[in-house]
Amino acid sequence: MREVADGRRLDLCHISLPVSDAVHADLRHLVVDEYQDVNPAQERLIRLLTGSDVELCVVGDDDQAICQWRGSDVGNIVGFATRYPNVATSPVK
Repeated sequence: MREVADGRRLDLCHISLPVSDAVHADLRHLVVDEYQDVNPAQERLIRLLTGSDVELCVVGDDDQAICQWRGSDVGNIVGFATRYPNVATSPVK
């Protein structure tokens, strides 16, 4: 949940179907850089944005996770392949 200007909370997990359909109608590719620093709310948004027709590409290095102070979870990148199907990994040496 996120607090909006007047103090109410916005729950992004309950996006209406027409809004979801409109977003997915044009979205084909989603690229997330610095994925090792994604927090749980950002991970949830990524999961909402990636539908069956959306190609997801994440870039990150679990050895460079530096944003735990703001809620990031390095487990997101470590466990990425268990949450998303058909993962291909391209390590940089």
